[in-house]
Amino acid sequence: MNKFIASGRLTGDATTTKVNDTTVTRFGIAVRRDYKNKSGSYDSDFINCEAWGAKGETIAKYFKKGDPIEIEGAWQSGSYEKDGVKHYTNTCRVAAFCFPMTARKEATTSNPYTTGQPPVTASPFAAF
Repeated sequence: MNKFIASGRLTGDATTTKVNDTTVTRFGIAVRRDYKNKSGSYDSDFINCEAWGAKGETIAKYFKKGDPIEIEGAWQSGSYEKDGVKHYTNTCRVAAFCFPMTARKEATTSNPYTTGQPPVTASPFAAF
């Protein structure tokens, strides 16, 4: 099974290019590690992603640099040679994505589905 799931922020605006009869959108995300380094801060991993067709076009339209995103897809590795040097690549080929809930101030004022109340933090499974 090859399944990759990540939640992070776009490192730059997505770029869409035409490939034959479809489009491919490429973007990067920064994913914060869940532990602190020796200096007490969090490091991040930078993941290259690509989304094909309508999925990619939607990402390019609605997500901008710094926006949070959650992705799911397959991890692909590859290589190419340039100037006699072999380079290796790792990319997530996005199969699904979502707009994660954020704590942004404008989300509570512009979203008609929010109540303005703080989110519930208790787990619905706590009683089990």
